[in-house]
Amino acid sequence: MTSTPASQRLRKNLSLKTYLEELSALKGCPVAACDLCTVDRTDAIQRELSKRARCNIVLHAMSFSDKRSDRFRDFVRNLHAANPSAVFLWTPRTRDCGVLQVSSISEVDFGFAVNINGEGILSFVTADLDDRMLLDFTTAGIGEPQLLVELQGSHWPTVSY
Repeated sequence: MTSTPASQRLRKNLSLKTYLEELSALKGCPVAACDLCTVDRTDAIQRELSKRARCNIVLHAMSFSDKRSDRFRDFVRNLHAANPSAVFLWTPRTRDCGVLQVSSISEVDFGFAVNINGEGILSFVTADLDDRMLLDFTTAGIGEPQLLVELQGSHWPTVSY
């Protein structure tokens, strides 16, 4: 089922402020609507990405706070070394508002709060579409929030945490 242009605009208008706040937290500096790819370009990227086979998947489970550690910073540096391509930042609102491209995974500020979005999902996809990192985090249960890092693709799954 495809959306009408009016319903697409409405969803974008309802989501844009929150989405820009998410992206600003991930980039560590303000992001404006003019920084985003168009929704049509975003859809084209998503279609191309969906054609790719999901292979070479590696999972790492950790505490949410571990992403602020030296070990995690080294991990991100090694991901960048394995594939230094630009990276698209995806959140649950990306399809409605447009994807943001940053110069590399090392440009992402992983110091974001667990409440960055209610869905607890973020994804980072290299511009060459060869690698992807999915972050799945939750505050459910008692104790410290948990983070599941899923790597897939040609290069990133070979990087050890």
